[in-house]
Amino acid sequence: MPFLRFLLAIALVYGAGRLIQKIKLPAILGWLLCGMVVGPNLLNLFHESITGHPAFQLLATLAQVIVGIMIGSNLIVSKIKKVGTSIFKLAIWQMLGIFLMVSLAFGLIFSWIGVPFLIAIIFGVIAMATAPAPVLSVINEYKTDGPLSRTTVSMTVMNTLLVNIIFYFFISVVQSQVTEASTSAVLNLSLMMVLPILVGVGLGYLAGRFLSGAEESGIGRFLTTIVLTTAIMLAIDHWLYPSPMANYIILGAAFSAALVNGISDDQREALSDDFSPIQSAGLLLIILNLAAPLDPGLLVQAGVWSLAYISFRLLGSFIGSYLGGKRIEADPSVQKYLALTMMPHSGISLVFSSMAAQAIGQAASDLGASIQIIIPAAALINEIIAVLMAKKAYEWADETDQAEDDDDYVNEDTSYCTQSRDTRYYDY
Repeated sequence: MPFLRFLLAIALVYGAGRLIQKIKLPAILGWLLCGMVVGPNLLNLFHESITGHPAFQLLATLAQVIVGIMIGSNLIVSKIKKVGTSIFKLAIWQMLGIFLMVSLAFGLIFSWIGVPFLIAIIFGVIAMATAPAPVLSVINEYKTDGPLSRTTVSMTVMNTLLVNIIFYFFISVVQSQVTEASTSAVLNLSLMMVLPILVGVGLGYLAGRFLSGAEESGIGRFLTTIVLTTAIMLAIDHWLYPSPMANYIILGAAFSAALVNGISDDQREALSDDFSPIQSAGLLLIILNLAAPLDPGLLVQAGVWSLAYISFRLLGSFIGSYLGGKRIEADPSVQKYLALTMMPHSGISLVFSSMAAQAIGQAASDLGASIQIIIPAAALINEIIAVLMAKKAYEWADETDQAEDDDDYVNEDTSYCTQSRDTRYYDY
């Protein structure tokens, strides 16, 4: 019975995506809205008996690896060398803008009502995170390419790395202070971040050598190596911890980055084409898993707090992206629209808010509950807005339907962007 409910939920979510595309909106918006409808708070087709099943958890882990593979496939060393530190600088500016705006704004508000400033800092740390799956889904669906698209992909990689390092270190310190636990923050970070990178790069390099001798794209070998890599990481993860702790998006990104740098350009392109349907299926599963727990009832409880969180986060992102873009002399489209393409926040924000609420709740349950209500409600509202604004941003930047463009043109402002047959995106 749970299996039939799962299939029905998948079919409904997929159908909603197709339906909403008919009115020229992103499929992911249909996935998000329908995902909430089939979740435990409404139709209850997609509930804990499904998400808690080992088979589904394995599928969800593979989906996370697939999202990571989409990110890592853009990390071509020959092109990234020409980027230098510009993406890192831009990511720092954008994240700092969000953190300062959200922390200071909520800190000021909370000071009036007697809430500790620590809660405002937690809001600021969580607000820096961008959810990779919705970002990549819009890029994938509308075949976007150009300075803004390439910068967004590179920023997603950098954001995933930096935010995870900052959050897990921060929350480990907070938890150790609240519970007087002796768990090392460095040890946690090593398992969550460093180990997946090492495993991913090592096995990705071997997979590249394995695929280089394959005929055509080698999609069969590629899928085999993905499953083996995930299985090996899961085995290590379960051996070291009672429940999985590693970041499987980072694993997929590291694996993919090592692999794509070990095969030819032609094979890389053929592999990307063959893998595209699997990417879409992985994204759909991730979005369903993220959307189902969202409770529309939270909108009533959180109210103006969630709207304030979204507004402060977006304003901070605009300021940081604009100043950072100016600093590295990025393309004008990056300076103007990067904040919109980096808006998606659900998924990672739900994980972070749950962990933060649990850590703080041990000392002050009411404060933990406020985190657990405000941020998920904000993620619900934000995600509906974010995919629409990201689509518009790519249209304003004239980067939609660029899949047929050829000839890579490398620029210092981004990982690389596509040079069209007639003109370059950058004119110096």
